[in-house]
Amino acid sequence: MSDTTDPILSERRGAVGLITINRPKTLNALNVDTLLALEAALTAFERDDALRALERLRRESGERLAEREASLARAADELRTAIEERERRTADLSAEADRMADAITDSAVRTAGLEEQLELRTAELASLRARHEDLAARMRTLESRSLVRAAVWLGGGEPPAEGRPTP
Repeated sequence: MSDTTDPILSERRGAVGLITINRPKTLNALNVDTLLALEAALTAFERDDALRALERLRRESGERLAEREASLARAADELRTAIEERERRTADLSAEADRMADAITDSAVRTAGLEEQLELRTAELASLRARHEDLAARMRTLESRSLVRAAVWLGGGEPPAEGRPTP
């Protein structure tokens, strides 16, 4: 271990080398002297065969970090694709809802027109029924008169004049 006033402290614990930035007054801010001391400590560790664990750990950490970054990138791509698909589906459903609303409106307008026509036809039918009843009543009256005349004539009498009651 180095003197406590050094900007970088380095020590070896078994097959692991530890480096500590030792600048508490500057909150461990890096400057040129600190960077040079850090480089010297790393170089010393690189030359020490017993500290291969540091390099192996760094390499493995880098590989794991690369794997994590790739995994996060894939997840981000999948999420982006899912969001785009959801947005497309939402737009499709919104368009379908608009088409359905238009169809319902058109049907309502047509139904209102048909209801109006039905009311007119119902009134016309009621008028025709009343006229039919009137004509049927007239027909019955005419038939009755005709039967009375025919009966009188067949009986040898003279048929009553129109508008005159039968005896």
